[in-house]
Amino acid sequence: KRMHPLLLQDRTIPELNPEQVKAELEAGTRVLDARSVDDFAAGHLRGSVNVGFDGRFAETGGMVAEVGEKIVLITYPGDEQDAAVRLARIGSDGAAGYLNVDRDGTFPAELAGLIEAAPRTTVEELDRLLAADAVTLVDIRNPGEREFGTIPGAVPIPLAQLRARLDQVPAGKPIVVHCAGGWRSSVAASLLRAQGFENVTDLLGGYNAWAESHVPA
Repeated sequence: KRMHPLLLQDRTIPELNPEQVKAELEAGTRVLDARSVDDFAAGHLRGSVNVGFDGRFAETGGMVAEVGEKIVLITYPGDEQDAAVRLARIGSDGAAGYLNVDRDGTFPAELAGLIEAAPRTTVEELDRLLAADAVTLVDIRNPGEREFGTIPGAVPIPLAQLRARLDQVPAGKPIVVHCAGGWRSSVAASLLRAQGFENVTDLLGGYNAWAESHVPA
């Protein structure tokens, strides 16, 4: 509803070297990792948020970063400029640079100390944790999705509202986040970790995987 400068089609974002990426992380710049959920889980930069390019990238990127906020992109080679344009189309034109990571997951050696894996929780593990009252379960699906079924005890906070409702995420226990199939939960879990929450995992396969063994056909 406001006037914005025209998007220059020939605008390109620069490639950043490892030291520049490290400096941006230390400065608190939002780092969006556009690789797949599995590759992100295998290894990513501590503090980065997984918004996979294989999903609703621009829309979801707008949920985890403020419009105009400075952003660094982690992408597969060849995806970086398209990712920046897709963000710009929703008004999030703060992409300041990118770092490419090959599909084998190899980061530059200079960043080795910042690489960590993203833990994921299976349905069986979740059942044990819930039975022992040893976990907080957060359901980030939309209200319409929850009408088809929920996991008992889950705290509902839609992904689009999560960043604004961080103070409503119960503390004191490990956190497991779930969506329908596992893509959005990787976004949410990585966002919570980036915001300082500790011991956060997401449910492998999401509600769909849980329902397969808990909801009668």
